[in-house]
Amino acid sequence: MRPPLPPLVLLALAALAPTSPLAAGGDPAAEAADRLRQKWNEGLEAKDPAEQDKARAELLEPIAVSASPAAFEAILAVARERASQVRRFRDRLKEIAENEKERAREAEDKEKDEKKGGGLDAGEARRAVERLEREKEDKERIPARLEREDRWQPRLAEAAAKVLDALSDSDFTKTAGPKVHESLGGAVEGWSDWIADALGRSKRERTARILLEAAWGALGEYRKALAGRAKPAAELDKVNDAINKKVLRYIEERQKLGDFSSTYPANLVSDGERREQSQLEVEVGKFTTLMEQADLRRRSAARGLGALLSGVEGEVRERVLDLVEKEAVGAKDFEARALGLLALGPCPGDRPMKILRGATQDPAPEVVVGALEALGGRGEAEALDLLVAGLADPRWQVRSAAASGIAVYGRSLGVPHLIGALAKAEGRDVDDLREALVRLTGKKYPGVAAAWEQWWAVAGESFRGPKDPGYDPATAGGGGASDAAEGGNRVSFYGIETRSERMLFVLDFSGSMHFEGSEAVKNRKKIDILYEEMRRTLAGLPDGSKFNMVGFSSDVRVWKKGGASRDQKTSKEAMEWIEKQKVVGSTNIYDALETCFRMMGVGAAADKRYEPAYDTVFFMTDGVPTSGKVTDKTQILGEVRRWNEGRKIRIHVVGMGGKRKTTRGPGGVPEKDIDNEFLEKLAAEHGGQCVFR
Repeated sequence: MRPPLPPLVLLALAALAPTSPLAAGGDPAAEAADRLRQKWNEGLEAKDPAEQDKARAELLEPIAVSASPAAFEAILAVARERASQVRRFRDRLKEIAENEKERAREAEDKEKDEKKGGGLDAGEARRAVERLEREKEDKERIPARLEREDRWQPRLAEAAAKVLDALSDSDFTKTAGPKVHESLGGAVEGWSDWIADALGRSKRERTARILLEAAWGALGEYRKALAGRAKPAAELDKVNDAINKKVLRYIEERQKLGDFSSTYPANLVSDGERREQSQLEVEVGKFTTLMEQADLRRRSAARGLGALLSGVEGEVRERVLDLVEKEAVGAKDFEARALGLLALGPCPGDRPMKILRGATQDPAPEVVVGALEALGGRGEAEALDLLVAGLADPRWQVRSAAASGIAVYGRSLGVPHLIGALAKAEGRDVDDLREALVRLTGKKYPGVAAAWEQWWAVAGESFRGPKDPGYDPATAGGGGASDAAEGGNRVSFYGIETRSERMLFVLDFSGSMHFEGSEAVKNRKKIDILYEEMRRTLAGLPDGSKFNMVGFSSDVRVWKKGGASRDQKTSKEAMEWIEKQKVVGSTNIYDALETCFRMMGVGAAADKRYEPAYDTVFFMTDGVPTSGKVTDKTQILGEVRRWNEGRKIRIHVVGMGGKRKTTRGPGGVPEKDIDNEFLEKLAAEHGGQCVFR
């Protein structure tokens, strides 16, 4: 039985009742919920922000103290619409920015257009002016709207948590459970984050159970979808291979005649082949979407569980810790254990610290990595001790996690330990330690211990990290003038430097590489620039370092199955292989990255995580994904995120841009050039740098 509403709430509902379409004999809580949905955005443009905030508060107040499933669903509906609005606003601002860039490019060519007799007629000119006025108005209006919506996000989350906790067990099971499971995998950007925030504000053990159930269910769904995708994906590979052979043969012949447009006749590929390809693409896309949604639910559940653990106290916390320790940390598979360890990170107290301490002694490096990542978010002195101990671990993934964990720990006490480790470091460790020092201190000294020691000798006594008392952001940074990994065996590729001695180069040989590069390298083909970069990079690889190459266009090919140890002979062989690659076809980014991670052990029978063959990837492309099993950029990012979980592979990205556009298919359909946002995310999510040339 639902508990009665407080008298003040009933009065508030009664006062609002005349404006509700359900006022005649309806449930007051349901009426208030209906009113919340209908009036949340009412008059948003016309009202003064303070007046609108007051109106929203009056709508939310009676809802937030009710114990009604309708109230919970109403808050979810409003929050979902808010997330959609925010997404639309951000897309509009992005569109305006892109339009401004395009107009700037058009302005550069204005003189040429006038000479050709170009220009707009009166109607087009008027419409262009109207578009500019709308853009100007939106550019001024939208940021204020975004700021207001961001302020309401935590208030809605707090209200949802209160209603959730007030529901009877019966209503919670029937209503909240299914809604939570459904919402955790919401497709709207930001929606899953909001749900995780709302659930994390709950004070009830039963919410933790729902989150764990959602996580395990999502993990099962992901694995089921992955298995379901295997057969159509393999069939699609065969169909694509057959089509590519026909198309590439034709395009190669056209290139011999000087035609690099990558166009081909419509009848070159039969209608039957196109239908089969299209049907398989749809089927693979369906399973990939299910995988993405399931993984989003798992990650959102982990965030919510961590927030809940950090907010509950006493017996409730102990019972939730019992659940996490038994069902997550004590599980057999990596994904479940990783979820449990990350949830423990923000949870205060000796018990979670004890569990994490034990996990740092686990024989599986991915478990130790998860524990160290969680320890970075804690504040105890012991957390730093465990992170420092990780710097000396024989496994490079663990050392990498320890360095980044000390940066997240955010206190000055970690600086001398990072500098001390840097003095003895080699290879990839130098990159990890320097990056950790830059993140922690804001300085940009090179990857040489002496430079950091000199700075620390002067500034160490007064330095404050981001989580130290007395930290002043205004005084952070400003020191050092180098982004380079100076000293020792440095490797440079398109200006990105590394000390790694185990590198994998993933290189784009699509047909558009025949076109010229950016304005900075005008009148030079992108493929010629790649040849030059690879000659210089191969010459600079340290003798004895391990390296390999993956080339891709419509298809994917690997230089040597087991890679090679660098010496003069293998360097020459590698360059010969590069120069023999046919520069033709489309841009199959997904299959190239999939091949890359298969070489790291992903997808192997045991899905090896213990020692990937390479620790650093250089990925170079001049286009957007136009072929392969998956071409959706969001799904590609999600897949790489899953492949790299617990592995710590660093991915550096190079985007080769240019004024010319690639074309493909009958009639030469124009393609969009490189997607900067996609490439920047690919690098940022995996600890890499991204440059555009």
